[in-house]
Amino acid sequence: KTPLSATTAAAAAARTMDEQQKSPTERECAKVVIGVKCRDLPVDRSFAVIALHSGSYMTEKDTVTTETVDKTHNPTYSIPLITSYKFEERQMIELEIHCAMDDNSSRAASRKVIGSCTVSLGHLIHSGGSLDCQLCSSSPAVCTIHVEEYAGNKENMLLKLNGRGLDKKDLFGKSDPYMIIDKRNDKGRLVRAYRTEVIKNTLDPDWKPIKVSVDRLCGGDFRREIRFRCYDWDGAEGDHEDKDIEFDEFIGEFATTPKELFSNDGREVTFELINPRKA
Repeated sequence: KTPLSATTAAAAAARTMDEQQKSPTERECAKVVIGVKCRDLPVDRSFAVIALHSGSYMTEKDTVTTETVDKTHNPTYSIPLITSYKFEERQMIELEIHCAMDDNSSRAASRKVIGSCTVSLGHLIHSGGSLDCQLCSSSPAVCTIHVEEYAGNKENMLLKLNGRGLDKKDLFGKSDPYMIIDKRNDKGRLVRAYRTEVIKNTLDPDWKPIKVSVDRLCGGDFRREIRFRCYDWDGAEGDHEDKDIEFDEFIGEFATTPKELFSNDGREVTFELINPRKA
């Protein structure tokens, strides 16, 4: 089995800063970055687990495990938690500091909690964005938790998409292709992030440039998968943007990440459109 011979090019032209004021809705739920550093830890090899609890009964949880920092009792962890701040909700940050044991140890044995602490995200923000917290342990260790607005709230990606030699799907003409861009949400599910316009009667479409926020496209995580799907519009009456894709014919797809697109410094990147049903 071989994939389709069609290819499509995606150029990550540039990241641009949008300095417009946020809308009230955006201010009510903004992305923030929560980071951690410690001093006077009793061990010199450690990592942190940062969690944010929210929701009516604190049942919603965002979490991240940082990298392991070696040979220091005063680590600064470079991997932060990128999450949503909802000022109308009570949100609690829970921090655990773990001793990182020998890499050859069993998974359970390689993790030992040194201590933990909890602080309100709202209190942290209203305290100037930084707080020192004593770990709940017998050690004198202190952790500094800091928060700042995520730069991706203002950052945009500019994408230019075109295709060459797409499949012919219409009996009496060429295809009417359009692209759908899906992103992975925090639960790993694919959800729609963007849909291009339809270009009629062509196998070599050249879509208009797309300006989309980093937050909308990948939630600020440049390693998160984004999937591009190409369809042939069925010509249903009305605005094609409002039509469901159920009756449109699938041409092919490919997956990548924003990191991969940006690694080419704005140069054109070529991907092969693959139809899994024909592969």
